[in-house]
Amino acid sequence: MYAAPSDGDRPAVGALLETASRAVRLAYAAHLLTTTQGQVSVRQAAARCRIAPSTLGDQLRAVGADAAQLAQRWRAALAADERALLDALIAQGEGADDAS
Repeated sequence: MYAAPSDGDRPAVGALLETASRAVRLAYAAHLLTTTQGQVSVRQAAARCRIAPSTLGDQLRAVGADAAQLAQRWRAALAADERALLDALIAQGEGADDAS
């Protein structure tokens, strides 16, 4: 697993990411790319989600650099409990961003 340096993740998001599977972390990285509209790079999203930048880049290339499509694919492939964890990550991340 890629061990990213701390990038100031919010504690709640960081704790959830620690328990998340690789698939959940990839789905969350794709979500970040989709919702930040270019404010977060592939490298930043990968580091934040504790995955290798090349892994996220490879996944994006496979879908023609369409982060929204990648997010939908990964979400659809998740089990119900993993989708719930992804939703919690999204809620915590958005709530922390709103508070900034």
